[in-house]
Amino acid sequence: MEHLETTPQEQDLIIKVDLNLKLKMESLRKWALFIAIMGFIGVGFMLLFALIFVFVGSAMPMPQEAPFAGGMIGFMYLVLAILYFFPVYFLYKFADNLEHCLKGRDANRFFTSMDFLRRHYKFIGIIIIISLAFFVLAMLFGVAAAVAGF
Repeated sequence: MEHLETTPQEQDLIIKVDLNLKLKMESLRKWALFIAIMGFIGVGFMLLFALIFVFVGSAMPMPQEAPFAGGMIGFMYLVLAILYFFPVYFLYKFADNLEHCLKGRDANRFFTSMDFLRRHYKFIGIIIIISLAFFVLAMLFGVAAAVAGF
């Protein structure tokens, strides 16, 4: 976890929450929880499809060119489900900690919820960077293959 230097004034920071901000935070919590629940359902479907492709795809006769196609698709779904789980989990923990913060007026829960939201966005950002890198590599390989005459 990153450690940031704070001044004595920042260490004594008190966040004052008026009714309008509390209502907006409650709305934010509800939407984050809804998106997290939908994400968990999506992860469940991905895992189900992974199992279906692994077991059913492996049992079906395959052409010689692609003997492990069903298993590979199932493996890809499994990897995607694992990758998709983490940002959804971080979003759920954000919503859960924000709920406890709003109900119990616990400042530590507020900072914990913000840390989970930071983790959520950091994970999504890293996945976007990796996806863009793969896209650029695919384009470079495509251009190289076209130039080589494949």
